Amino acid sequence: MVDTGFNGDLTFPSRAIQRLNAVLYDTQTHLIANGSEVPSPVYQAEIEWLDETRTVEILVLDGNPLLGTGLLAGCNANIEAVEGGEIVIELL
Repeated sequence: MVDTGFNGDLTFPSRAIQRLNAVLYDTQTHLIANGSEVPSPVYQAEIEWLDETRTVEILVLDGNPLLGTGLLAGCNANIEAVEGGEIVIELL
């Protein structure tokens, strides 16, 4: 899911982070949509993003994985705002 209210890179649930070659980086407290603050482990990993390798921070939060605006900076995102709609992300 693309979350324009999340200014980080990515979030994954804990079960998914274990499948990545990610390194525990920090633990931070984050304000979530319902107004509560939650502690969250933060991992770093290298990913392929728009044909280049990038180091990203991944917050561990329960729920669906989220793509935040940290990865969208410098990009154009075209979103079909319907369930199952296509998302096309390109560098500007």
